[in-house]
Parts: sequence; C-alpha cells; structure tokens
Amino acid sequence: MKKLLIAALWVQCVSLSANATAPAVNEKILQNFRHLFKEALSVSWSSTAGVTDARFKADNIRIWARFNAHGDLLQTVRYYTPEYLPPYIASKIKAAYKKQDIYGVTEVSNRSGTQYLVVLYGKDHLYNIRVNDDGETGLISKFRRADK
Repeated sequence: MKKLLIAALWVQCVSLSANATAPAVNEKILQNFRHLFKEALSVSWSSTAGVTDARFKADNIRIWARFNAHGDLLQTVRYYTPEYLPPYIASKIKAAYKKQDIYGVTEVSNRSGTQYLVVLYGKDHLYNIRVNDDGETGLISKFRRADK
C-alpha cells in the first residue's frame, strides 16, 4: 500500500511539473522577438535577474536570444554546422588550419561584436579555436582524439 501511495504521489508531482507554465514574457520582448525571429520554431522562455531568454530553432539553427526588460536584444548565441559559417570566416579558418575540418560552430553576437567558437577535427586532435569578426584566429585548447 505504501508503494502504491508513493508511486501515486510521484506521478502527480511529475504531471504537475510537466504542466508548469512558461514564465510571463512582457509585451515589449514578445514584439521585438516576433519582429527579429519570424521563422522561430519550438520557442521556450526563461527569466532570471532582469533578463529573459528565448531558446528556439530557425532555419535548422539552434538559437538562444537574451532580452532585457525593455525588450532590447542583448545577445544571441547560435549553434550550427560549417555550411552556415560566413564564407569570409570559413576562409580565414581554412587558411590558418589547413589540415583540419570544421566540425561545429557557436556564434556569439552582442554589443562587443561577433565571435565564433569553432571545433576543428584533425587527424589526431580536436581543436577549439576562437575567431573574431575580422577573421583573426586563436587557439583555445587542443585535445588528443580518444578514437585514435
């Protein structure tokens, strides 16, 4: 009987958390979001410390956008595969890392500009590099591939 009661309470807790509502998003943020990200799909919202975050997909790219209480876009973080990398940035990476393939990209855009955090796949190593919007590259870390 105890097990049945505990199981019933657990199911109720899970169903309550699954039915939890998304945080209230103010109209200024919603208007700006709809204007900037017309193609957004599967949007989820969260709010902390005076900022509101939207996580969603658009054009096969996962995106995280942060807004202040006035609805201003503060930052975007986009996660994508090499084919979405701007050609200028891709050419700078290929020139600096000729023997490595671009595996994945995290693009961070804010008032300071745009930075690309790129994972490169080499014959024996993985490389994490940073590329600024001028195409300047810098090595962050290098790891020996575990499959080699």
